Amino acid sequence: MNLRDKTVLVTGGSKGIGRAIVESMAKEGANVIISYNSDESAANEIAKEATRYSVKALIVKADITKQDEVDSMFNKIKDNFSRIDILVNNAGTFSEVDNPENIVVFEDIFNTNFLGQVRVTNATINLMGKGKIIFISSVHGRLGNGRPSAIA
Repeated sequence: MNLRDKTVLVTGGSKGIGRAIVESMAKEGANVIISYNSDESAANEIAKEATRYSVKALIVKADITKQDEVDSMFNKIKDNFSRIDILVNNAGTFSEVDNPENIVVFEDIFNTNFLGQVRVTNATINLMGKGKIIFISSVHGRLGNGRPSAIA
């Protein structure tokens, strides 16, 4: 796959699957935007790795549960890139809490894993012509913490 001159935004791009996606995209020639929430050091590390492939790498901090932080992230993106060709909605969370009826835990998960992705997707569409939007999910979305759940 040749992604030369394409620009990819990866939410949750500093760790785990997101980090692997960033590296794969950079290896294929894509400029990468690494969205992270808490680990700036890890974001800087993968950005440095990505630039080994002669691509641009930008890190942006954003808590995608907060619209003002998503707006700020996109202002920074617009200052550096004219478009986004691929969005990988990878950021997500889950809880080890064994009580699916705990509304606070449910709201946190829903706000990150669903509404956060909607916020980022809506903002991306303004910078995307023809492009691709990819949603990453987890087995936790179906199984929770591995035990049967009242929310399914």
